Amino acid sequence: MDSTVGGILLIAALVGYAVFSVIHREKAGRKKAQSGEDKARVRALLQKALPEEGAFTPLYVHMSLGRHTVTHYVYALAVQPEKDRLWVVPVGREGELLYPGKPVLLALEQLGSVYFSLGVKEDVGNRLSSAEFYDTDRNRLLRLEVKDFEYREDRYHWLDVSQTDEASVYFQMMEKWAAQKPLEPKKKKK
Repeated sequence: MDSTVGGILLIAALVGYAVFSVIHREKAGRKKAQSGEDKARVRALLQKALPEEGAFTPLYVHMSLGRHTVTHYVYALAVQPEKDRLWVVPVGREGELLYPGKPVLLALEQLGSVYFSLGVKEDVGNRLSSAEFYDTDRNRLLRLEVKDFEYREDRYHWLDVSQTDEASVYFQMMEKWAAQKPLEPKKKKK
């Protein structure tokens, strides 16, 4: 066999294996997410971290930001639409143990503006949103990306969570916040 043909077959086999493993991992993640085990871990983490009792909708968020150097952020969110509040809790990990950081409260009345965009709206289960929160001086406080479904695709993604209903609650609250406190264009300097 010609070495060129052998090389092409080897590359095709490696690409096929990579595609198969990604599809298999996502399918296994969806199946595990249906059990709700990791979603219960997020709720317990929030209950431990929040300073007060009260009803909330829990969400798990993983974000990868950066071009050349990628930084990973993991948060647990407690959404309280009836109070117009969002608790953001950084999450750390040691082995399989997850632990909460110091909770941060974002309340609508304290924010200067909110920018929100929702990606694919019709395809429930694959929705991705981006929200940016600003103070009254137009300084960005935080950026969040929330998805319907998170799965352990690599060592930086820690949980398998299907959160379609929870994400819908968050999306509705963010749309309301962005409508009430829209991000105005920057004023030009004279």
